[in-house]
Amino acid sequence: MNSLFRTVSIVLLLIGLANCKRSEDEPKTKTDNSGIYVLVNNPIVSVSNPAILEGAVKLWHNNTLTNISVSDYYLASGMFVDGNDTYIVGYDASTEMAVYWKNNMLVNLPSVGDTKGLSIFVSKGDVYVAGTNFSGGKTYARYWKNGVVTNLTDGRYSAAATSIIASNNDIYVAGYEYNSSDKSIAKYWKNGEAFSITDGTCSARIETMVLSGNDLYVAGYECNKIGFKVAKYWKNGTAVTLSNGNYDAEIRSIFIDGADVYVAGYEGTHDIPRVARYWKNGIEVTVSNSSTVSEAFSIMVKNSDIYIAGQEHSGTASVAKYWKNGVETILATGGDDTAAQAIFMK
Repeated sequence: MNSLFRTVSIVLLLIGLANCKRSEDEPKTKTDNSGIYVLVNNPIVSVSNPAILEGAVKLWHNNTLTNISVSDYYLASGMFVDGNDTYIVGYDASTEMAVYWKNNMLVNLPSVGDTKGLSIFVSKGDVYVAGTNFSGGKTYARYWKNGVVTNLTDGRYSAAATSIIASNNDIYVAGYEYNSSDKSIAKYWKNGEAFSITDGTCSARIETMVLSGNDLYVAGYECNKIGFKVAKYWKNGTAVTLSNGNYDAEIRSIFIDGADVYVAGYEGTHDIPRVARYWKNGIEVTVSNSSTVSEAFSIMVKNSDIYIAGQEHSGTASVAKYWKNGVETILATGGDDTAAQAIFMK
């Protein structure tokens, strides 16, 4: 269970963070950013169990950083904005329950066992959440529609649902499931029917998904023969390799703008294990010129402007930031570890 959750939840996304406490600091940069929503996590290490990350969930909007969670026990993993409503998904570390917030109002998702919400999508008033559940010694990939749960796997092998989309009465869920050789297979499910993207020879995972017309894009990584994670996306099942495989690399987010494919994540180098990158149509761009550890978690494009949310280490702590066309905006300061988990544009 611990190994699974460390790699699919926000715990994975923040695995390099040091011990920290909550930050109540306001954002540093004051500009007109009224159409930008950024989900910010402020994780802390659990006092009762140092292997668990707890934290505070915040939303940056209108140049203001606002607390969403009422306690330090929550972490968030995804966000969706539908009209005037903001939805944030995550989990409560104190109750081991998947949750989401609608306009700051907490909704607990029905579950038994240790459950995490990892992705949220809203369509025609229906709320869809994808996640994972550990119960009875088994780990399931699952989703909820308006609070009603559907398991996608039978628990024979550990699995997780990391991304969800609803379109034209179809429900698409992406993630992965382990096989008998303890290799994770990248998968997606359409209306509950499973489709394997990789063959299970080497481990692979889908961490993000987007539907553009009739084309389904999923993205994440697949390990190579020597064990490094290779950043990839798949269009209708056909792989596009983005990194050279000499160092670990992963894709966290994908966005389609017309004929252009944007993906964001990280790639290691000889000196730095994680450097924030994005790729446009396969061409790699470094997000920050800093020589410290950084990572991109989310990407969106609007009016040809490229917005990326992530984190960058300052030398003493990881700092939540977003970049617009390479220019950074710091979202929280004060010396506490923070991460900009998702960005959404209206």
